Amino acid sequence: MTSAQATNSSARFRPASDFPRSIAGMEQVKAEAIYAELRDCLVFSNRSRGQLNRRNQEYKNKAMQLQSDVQRLRSLIQKLEVDKIQLEASKQQVITELQAEFATVSQHLDELSSAFDEIQDFEEMLKTPLGLMANPSRFIQFLRKIASIVRFWRQPDPAQPTLADTEQDRRDRPQMYEGPAENGRALLDR
Repeated sequence: MTSAQATNSSARFRPASDFPRSIAGMEQVKAEAIYAELRDCLVFSNRSRGQLNRRNQEYKNKAMQLQSDVQRLRSLIQKLEVDKIQLEASKQQVITELQAEFATVSQHLDELSSAFDEIQDFEEMLKTPLGLMANPSRFIQFLRKIASIVRFWRQPDPAQPTLADTEQDRRDRPQMYEGPAENGRALLDR
């Protein structure tokens, strides 16, 4: 709307005191002119009211959409916070597991070191025929410590894929296991 249109539109609105209280005794032409002016003002007011109602409904719809968007953003933020907490907990669990594994490995290395310390003079014991027979318990303790360390190192690593994991991987990613080389090996295995 231009400024001329705005001035013209607002000029249509006049205070009620500008209009006569009654048209009784007024000339017919003047009464009809006042009636036409009042009618034009009423038409203009009704149009303006209709536009205001439409704008009001548009704003209500936009406000509802914004409320919906805000609620969606809140739920996304909450989900991110939950994910962050879970990630932190997962990291802490990994750190705790690594610390436990480190402590176990350190303990086994300490045991191995003490086992070697205990049999430092093992070579001296082997020089005499009865040297080993004189103190077999030291040798047996050494072997037991070595065996416990070997068992520890041979424990399956949960992070390493098992045969079932490998088979699942073959089903999930056959392109990694099929090809001319794989087909040739399969034929040779038959």
